[in-house]
Amino acid sequence: RAGGVVIPSEIVDVLAPMLFQLAVLLHDFAAFGVIWRALATRYDKYAVTYLGAPQGLSLPRAELEQACTSLSRDINLVKSSMLAPWQKLDALRTFILPRLDYLFRARSFPKKLLAPVDACIVALCRDACGLPRFASSHFPFAQGAAGGLGIVGLATNADITRLTQACKMLCSPDPFVAGLALHRLDRAITAIGIVPSASAHVAFLSPPDNGPG
Repeated sequence: RAGGVVIPSEIVDVLAPMLFQLAVLLHDFAAFGVIWRALATRYDKYAVTYLGAPQGLSLPRAELEQACTSLSRDINLVKSSMLAPWQKLDALRTFILPRLDYLFRARSFPKKLLAPVDACIVALCRDACGLPRFASSHFPFAQGAAGGLGIVGLATNADITRLTQACKMLCSPDPFVAGLALHRLDRAITAIGIVPSASAHVAFLSPPDNGPG
């Protein structure tokens, strides 16, 4: 219904995708809407708390620092708790490490903020396994087949999660979602002075040395 006029659902089904595509193409000048009614959007740098971590697409650095500080504090609380060693490791994997997954998928996360948290993870794993302080820091992150604990460090998980999300968007069964993702990828590649191509896409998403583009 728009302006007192009832629009048949068949027409809505045809017009809605077209209007959405137009809004995406003109996103700098037009608000997103459904049937001429603007959708409520979150203002810039707005976040909600979920699983103990701020969630949002555009967060100030202070919010990210606070999330990492909270994560380190909780890891240390688990380390000093009366839980059995296997319970400490289970709590780490189940309740603590997944907190930042959404932020990793949605934005580029400063790796310097994650290094202290990874150090706390190593300390907890050493304590749970009865290892001395000078034991190798690679043990928690080594694969189980190699005798490690198979924990994915946050700095590594940030790259994996972000690239996985990008690949899901690019390979989406919805042609509009896939096309939009490819368009944004081409814009990012063009912005750094590279002509978009299949090889440029691969190099941008998985460079050899310094993490994702």
